[in-house]
Amino acid sequence: MTGCGFASTFAGMGRINYADQLDEVTAEAVAGIDAFIDGSGTSDHFAVIHFPRLRTPRGIGRLLRTLGDAERWTASRVPWREHSRDGAALVGLNFRTSHGELTSVMGFAPLGCMPVTRRAPFVALAVWGGAKRNEHKQSPAGAIGFIDAPTFDAAGKQLDAEAHEKLWRGTRTRAEELLGDPPEDGWRLKDAAFCLPESVVAEFVAPPAA
Repeated sequence: MTGCGFASTFAGMGRINYADQLDEVTAEAVAGIDAFIDGSGTSDHFAVIHFPRLRTPRGIGRLLRTLGDAERWTASRVPWREHSRDGAALVGLNFRTSHGELTSVMGFAPLGCMPVTRRAPFVALAVWGGAKRNEHKQSPAGAIGFIDAPTFDAAGKQLDAEAHEKLWRGTRTRAEELLGDPPEDGWRLKDAAFCLPESVVAEFVAPPAA
């Protein structure tokens, strides 16, 4: 449902490490999550953390506040660009990798307020914590994200420029179709981990600095 051909490829090749966080995340537990992301990035794997017992928007809000208070995490509001929804707010989440770069974190949740490409059976966070290893596309200096992960074919060889562009075009086309009804701001979603009720975001995420 993400529409991402790269994600399907990575999953099929076993390049995603999964971890389950059953208990509510405390400040002390964040260090373990950090280490999991660091270790996954070192081995060229994505990190996905499931929170199967987290079921409500307020629960996600508490998670965002705990992570946002930690040294390597930042949670912040993302302004709407278009297709804004009354009573809903976007929240971005970033993690500072062991390389010192801020990587954007993708959030998933079984909530109707989430964009269709981010709805899932469980609340989850997906992170690329590795280095910039994509030969064909890269994030700007100082930033990093999913686009920077190396892309391989089934034989473990890096995709050439033509194959990479074909997969990239297919991903954009499918994502635009999925986000077309109801219309979503696909551009803004790159910066947003969650879309949550405004009341929850106001309670748990600090407002932008004046």
